[in-house]
Amino acid sequence: MLVEVDWVLTSLCLYQWTAVEVAETFFRLLTIHNLAFENEDRLRAALRAVLQGAYLSDELIAAHCQEAGCAKLASFDKALVKRHGAFALVPKAK
Repeated sequence: MLVEVDWVLTSLCLYQWTAVEVAETFFRLLTIHNLAFENEDRLRAALRAVLQGAYLSDELIAAHCQEAGCAKLASFDKALVKRHGAFALVPKAK
């Protein structure tokens, strides 16, 4: 769900939020005591990565895959592959 919220706020012409604006908003939402997220540690780590230039959706997906026990994550996003070292890879054409 948060991946979709990130995409909507940063991609649609109607909103055009920056990645940092989205991250700052989610950081504020994390301070609301009666608001719960699926995995606050995962979200906080992803938000910190955004402040270092990563994309929130990419970081949430990569973290979720690692926590689910996936051996590898295939992505055409070379920046994501670089950030996640041996875990992420760019698919090779045959």
